[in-house]
Order: sequence, then structure tokens, then C-alpha cells
Amino acid sequence: MSLRGMARLILAGALVAVAVMALMVGIGWHWTKSDIDAVAELQQLRDRATELSITMDYATMLRPDAQVFADLALDAEALALDLERFPERSARLAAQQLLEVAHQARAAGETLTLLRGTPIADDRLRLIGQQMRIYHYDFVEGLRALLAERHRRVFERMAWLIAAFVVATLVLLLATTLQATTLHRRLFGPLAAIDGALRAVAAGATTTRIPALRQDELGRLAASFNAMMDARAAADAALRLSEERFRSVVEVSTDAVSDWNVATGEVWWSEGLRRSFGHDPSPMPLGENFWHRHLHPDDRDRITALFEAVRGGDAGSWHATYRFQRADGTYAEVRDVGVILRDGDGRVRRMIGAITDVTEQLDLEGRLRQLQKLEAVGQLTGGVAHDFNNLLTVVLGNSELLRAELEDRPELAEMASMIHEAADRGAALTQRLLAFSRRQALAPKPHDINAIVRGMEGLLRRTIGQAIEIRFALAADAWPAEIDGPQLESAILNLCLNARDAITGSGTLTIETRNAVVEAGSMAADLDLAPGDYVVVAISDSGKGMDSTTLERAFEPFFTTKPVGQGTGLGLSMVFGFVAQSKGQVRLYSEPGVGTTVKLYLPRAAIARAPTDRSESAPLRHAARSGTILLAEDDHLVRQHAVRLLRSLGYGVIEAESGDAALAILEGDIPIDGVLTDVIMPGRSNGKAVAERARALRPGLPVVLSSAFPGTIVFDTTDETFPLLRKPFTRDELVNKLDEAFAAAVP
Repeated sequence: MSLRGMARLILAGALVAVAVMALMVGIGWHWTKSDIDAVAELQQLRDRATELSITMDYATMLRPDAQVFADLALDAEALALDLERFPERSARLAAQQLLEVAHQARAAGETLTLLRGTPIADDRLRLIGQQMRIYHYDFVEGLRALLAERHRRVFERMAWLIAAFVVATLVLLLATTLQATTLHRRLFGPLAAIDGALRAVAAGATTTRIPALRQDELGRLAASFNAMMDARAAADAALRLSEERFRSVVEVSTDAVSDWNVATGEVWWSEGLRRSFGHDPSPMPLGENFWHRHLHPDDRDRITALFEAVRGGDAGSWHATYRFQRADGTYAEVRDVGVILRDGDGRVRRMIGAITDVTEQLDLEGRLRQLQKLEAVGQLTGGVAHDFNNLLTVVLGNSELLRAELEDRPELAEMASMIHEAADRGAALTQRLLAFSRRQALAPKPHDINAIVRGMEGLLRRTIGQAIEIRFALAADAWPAEIDGPQLESAILNLCLNARDAITGSGTLTIETRNAVVEAGSMAADLDLAPGDYVVVAISDSGKGMDSTTLERAFEPFFTTKPVGQGTGLGLSMVFGFVAQSKGQVRLYSEPGVGTTVKLYLPRAAIARAPTDRSESAPLRHAARSGTILLAEDDHLVRQHAVRLLRSLGYGVIEAESGDAALAILEGDIPIDGVLTDVIMPGRSNGKAVAERARALRPGLPVVLSSAFPGTIVFDTTDETFPLLRKPFTRDELVNKLDEAFAAAVP
């Protein structure tokens, strides 16, 4: 039981005891008081009985009178009535005696009234008087007995009340003694233990604990004390752990942590000062001048002013970036952050800071910004390519038709050929833009890189010329790479042509292949590659090289250092886009007057298999030049051009300007022999939905998809089940895709 509960119980017990005693006294007093009142009333009745006796003697012995006897009878009856209120049997007997007295008094009155003056009257009055005295005597004796009994009861109840009060007092005293003993036993030991523990803690002990074996307040106090000591021990352990961690962090961190005591001017430096900047902190503490001396001269005034402003203000922290001199004399770009500890008056007591070498980080951020810039340009060019391809589809197709129609008019046919050639060049430019933006259609397969390079040797020697020596350093164990072979050939040719143009007169061009394992960590981060196996194709030249400004812009589209008319500025951009789309990476190294090296990191193929040769495919079944083609195309000009081409081939055409319209036609009863649908169209249904619904409604129906969007976007929304006709397309390309679709369709 808790001490509070025990105190409440003791208090309640005391109150109950007092209440019981008060109740006992009250009840006893009530009983006694009633007896005392009864005794007083009986004494009054006794006095009235005495008066009655005097009246009776007067009436019978001195002067008999009828009225006196009548009054005597009334007094006796009244006295009897008062006596009957007492419950005792003696009271009832005494009352009966009084009633007999009253009866005799009335008899005497009647005798006087009827027989006054006769001898008989005197004899009867004498006899009645004797009877009245006998009854009165019995009444007086009964009243005396009743009064004695009531006196005895008063004395008994007073004695009982006094005895009960004494007993209750003794019981209360005993209970109080027991409670005091219990409280002393429950308080003295624990309080002594608590006092001893507090004295021990005051003396510096940290392992002192109080046995908490009880559930009362002192037990909880002991538990709280123990919890406080446990918390203190945990806090001490945490402080030690924190100090150990701080020491460990400072020891292993490359940051140069400093602690400057402003009052003494001493500055403590961590081992990071040696690891990051080569300075030896062992002869420390050094003064503030050490840090100040190693600031870059161009940063010194700015940082000193900032430092003084922070010290003079009310700031609680500070941060700055500047250049800090290493032990070898070079300067590192650093980020300096710190906290300022002040006294109660706001004066600086200590400054704790950490200097971080961010030179490499800033370099990586610059490279990231360059990649983001290239990515933004790539997204822009990829978006433009769609609309441009739609326009070129119309231009190429119509120029082709014009050229065929104007064969007998050479001058006009030549103009049509010029239009066609310009459109072809525009299509090639679009393809280069798509290559840069990494949205061209690739067909990656496992390829032997060495075989590709050797296969290009003759072409390269003819293209580069004899003045430049071409060297090959091909690793015999080079892994196969998962790439698009023709695109890699184009990339290698582009890089070799750039190398040729960078060499003035004679020089060397080296093509090297080797394996590279990129491990997780700094190597993967530096190359911006996922960890794994790669095949490296490195092309180096002994040309004039590039300065840092040119190197930063080398991959930008349309940027070139060649004279006007000698380059489009898309060569390196195309290489960058192709390699990035192939999940590889390009690294460019160059130094003015020394030369340039371009390294292509290409992902290793999981399974070495020969690329598929389209010449070995099964021959296509020639499409029947008849029947009805459902044409779904949202671009009005492209749709008109496609209708003209299809009709020139002998097909009937049903036009639909959206996927929803095409589906409505397919769900009808109109005979349809084939479908040519654009992939990306407005509305709820795109080209894929049209193609799949067409196959579901009409199994075996030939379907050709067309798109001006880059291949990667197209195949995000379709699969390769259906032939894809890329815009811009020529009449022959349309015929070939239709032939392919009809050949693949179920007969």
C-alpha cells in the first residue's frame, strides 16, 4: 500500500473512530437523557401525588365536599394518564391505583350529594377514605419503585457510556500506536537509504542505487532515483561514445576540423589538415595566422572582411567558399563552415569549423551542368524531329512523284531532283539530331568489336589518306559488345575524320580496343557509368588538340572549329548520343599541341551471338496491288500524300483522321484488306490500339505502323509485332513495308 493510501486509511480510521465515539456518546446520551427526563417527570408526578394525598386528607378528614372530591377525581385521572405514558408494568399498575382513587373520589362526592347529614353518609365516607388511602398508598409505592428503577437505569447507562468511551479511547490509542509504529517502520529505513544514497552521490559516486522493493511513494522515489542515476550513467556513456565518435570522425574525415580559442589565439587542427592539404598538424596548436597565410591572395581580403563581420555580429554560424593553399603550393577550392560559441555578453569564445576540399565536387558539378545542357538540347531536337519528319514525308514523296512525272521535261525533272536531294539532306540532318538526342532507332546485338574495326580498315585508309599513319592496337581477348553495328561504324568513321582534320600534314591515328571493368565507387562515378564490364574503343590522334574552352563545347550540336561549309558540328554530338543511348559513355581527352583521344565505353554483351543478317531472312511475299487500305493519319498533308501514293500503287483508300475514327470503321462492315496507321494520334486510341483492335476484329489483317517520332518513343507505346514505316518515307519504302506486312499476315 502506498504511503498516501496508508495516510488516507489512518485518517479515515481516525475519523470513523471519532464518529463512532461521537455516535456512541450521542446514542448513550440520548438514552440517558431520556431516562433523566423520565426521572424528572416522575419526580414531578411524585410531587403531584403528594399534593393529591393532601387534598385527599383534607376532603376525607377535615371538610368533606362534593366539589373537592370531584376535583380530586380529575387530578387522579390526569395523573394516571401521565403515568400511563411510561412503558414499565409498575407504571401501569400505579396508574390503575390512581384510577381507583378517582373512582372512590367520585363515589364520595355522590354520597355527599345524596346522603349528606345522615349517619350512613359518615360511615360510607369513612370507608371510602380508607379505600382511597389504600389505593393511594399502592400508587405511591409503585411510583417509588418506578422512580428507583429509572434511577438505576440512568446510573447503568452512565456507567456503560463511560466504559464504552474508555474502551473506545483505549482502542483508538492502540490503533494510533500501531499506525505510528507502521509508519516509522515504513519510513525510517527507506529514508535512511535515500539519505545515504544522496550523500554518496554528493561525494561523487556514480554506481549508487537504492533498493526499490516497494510500490509506495518511497519505492517510486527510489526507482526514480535509480532511473536518474541510470540516465546519468547512460548520458555519461553517450558522452564518452560521442567523444569517441567525434574523435573517430575527426581522425578518419578528410575535412580539416579546427577549434579556435579566441581568448588564447590558439587553433587546434585535426588530421584532416594533413590528409586533404598536406599540412602537418602535429606541432599545433597554430595561431590564426596559419590559416590567414594560406588563403589565396585574391580571396584573402574578401574572406578576412567576411570573417571579421561574422565575429562582430551576433551570428551563430558562418560559411564561405574560397581557395586554400596546399602544402605543395597548389590551391584547392574549399567550403568552410563553422559554429560560433559566445559568452553571455555576446563575445566570441570559440569558433569551431571544418574546411572541405570541394575541388573534385565542383569539377563534377561542371560536368553535370554540361551533360544537362546537352540533354536539354537533345530533348529539343528530338521534339522538333517529329514535325520535321512529317513535313519531309510530304516533300520527299511529292518530289519523287514529280521526278517520275517529269522524265520527259529534263529541266523540271532536275528541279524535282534538287528538291528531293534537299529533302534527303534534311532527313539525314534529322537523323543526326536524333542520334545526338539519343532517340534514334537502334538494333543492338552482340558484335565483335575487333571484327568491325578490321572490316573498316580499307575504308579508313582510303578516306584518311597516306600522309597519316593508321595504327591498330586491338586486344586479342576483347569482349563482344551489345551495340548497333552500323551505328558504331558510323561513329568510328566520324571520329577518324575529325582526327584527320585535326592533323596538319603527317601524323598518326591510333585505334585501340581493350576490356575495362568499372567497379562501384569513385571509378563508376568519374565515368558516370553503372558498374560492370565494358569494351573500350579509343581513337587517338597527334593533331593540334583542343583548349579547355573548346573541350567544354565539343559535344554541343552545331558547334565546330572548322571553316564555314566544311562541317555541320554534329559529328561528336552524334557519337555522344549513340553511345549514351547504347548505355555507354564517351570520354574526351585533349591537350593543345599534343593531340586528342576519344574513348568509347561500350557495354559488354551478355551472350556472344552473330548479328542477324537481313539478307538471310525469308523472302517477302509481294503485296497484292489491289484491295482497300484503311489509312489512319492525323496530319492532313501527310494523309493526302499517303492517299496519292497508295492509289498510285493500285489500292483503294479509306481515310481516318484519328485512331477513334479508324476503330469505328474497323468495327463496321466495310471490307478492308490492310491498315496503315500513324502511331501517335490525338484522341483516346493511338496507333497501337488501332493495330491490336484490327487484329482482334479481323485476324490475319496486314497492319503497318508509321511514325515521325524517334524510335525509342515509338516502341515505348508499341511492340515490334507490326512493321514500322519511319517518316519521311519514299514510295519504295512504303511498298517494302506493305510487302512485309502482307507477307507476315496469315493467309
